[in-house]
Amino acid sequence: MLNGVYSMPVYLENDGIQWRQNAVDEPSNPDGTWLVALHGGYGNPFGFRITDKLYESFPNSHILHGSANDSKLWDYKNTTLDVDYLESMCNKFVALYDLNYSDGFVIGVSQGAMMALRLANRLPFNCVVSVSGTYNSPEAFTYGGKVLMVNSLQDRVIPYAGN
Repeated sequence: MLNGVYSMPVYLENDGIQWRQNAVDEPSNPDGTWLVALHGGYGNPFGFRITDKLYESFPNSHILHGSANDSKLWDYKNTTLDVDYLESMCNKFVALYDLNYSDGFVIGVSQGAMMALRLANRLPFNCVVSVSGTYNSPEAFTYGGKVLMVNSLQDRVIPYAGN
């Protein structure tokens, strides 16, 4: 089992090689489902893994906890560095474990939720779950799959209206 730190180089056409440490859960009895979990701003994949405990709710799923750039903030609206990285990382993850996007889910919280929506806009995940995040990107939202958005009218950090 690969559980723990997973560091893989990803080559990005515009930005060269990117190294980031991700947290990975590799199940003993995989059922083919897989999840990408994206932490909030100033978070990290290891702390998020400990608090979200997705490995308990999905013990037979491969889980990739993605990592934001060095500042621990996802660039969810201006450049494509983080979304390019995540797209390449997901493609490598799918190839490594022989997974299908139709069995994949992307989940994010706060800034990670914004990145989850942006990533789902590029890759054919089965479903995207956005907790306290809105779509805030220059690209039109064209994702045609299932979306679950959880927001609060009283959230002062991520306004319900998306501004």
